[in-house]
Formats: sequence, C-alpha cells, structure tokens
Amino acid sequence: MLLESHKIIRILPCLADPEKIRVIVEVSGEIHKVFPYLNAILKGCIYNHPALTLTIKKDGKLFTLRAHHITLAKIEDENLVSSGGKKN
Repeated sequence: MLLESHKIIRILPCLADPEKIRVIVEVSGEIHKVFPYLNAILKGCIYNHPALTLTIKKDGKLFTLRAHHITLAKIEDENLVSSGGKKN
C-alpha cells in the first residue's frame, strides 16, 4: 500500500491568509511515485518533477504533496483536517 498512515505534526498560522491555518502532515511511504499520475488526471495541479512536489488547488485551499509529507494551507479549522474534511 502506498500510504499506510499519516500523522499531523504541526499546525501553524497560514502564510497566505492570517485568518486561517497551515497543517503539516507526515505520511508513511514515498507518495511522490503517484505525482505524475495525479497531475495527469486532476485539474489545476502544479507538478515539479525535480523537487518531487505536487500542488493542488481546490475550494480555495492549497495542498502541497512532497515525498514524505503534505502541507495543507488556507485551512479554516484544524477540526476539518482531523475529521477528513467533514463538518460535525
């Protein structure tokens, strides 16, 4: 399995919007192997092969995927991250 586990390692103020937060998530495995595929099928991606990063813009949020971690930016509430994006 490409991704067996993930863990939120930091929650910081968002650099792009001070009213929101930035979340850094550590992931198991090397997820960069699927970046070319995701870039081909998802709209609005920015793939940087030399840096092994894939940035996805969706619903005003930024998701930057790296080999071993993911940075989520412009997140409104850390509870959305821990709940998988579902509001309670």
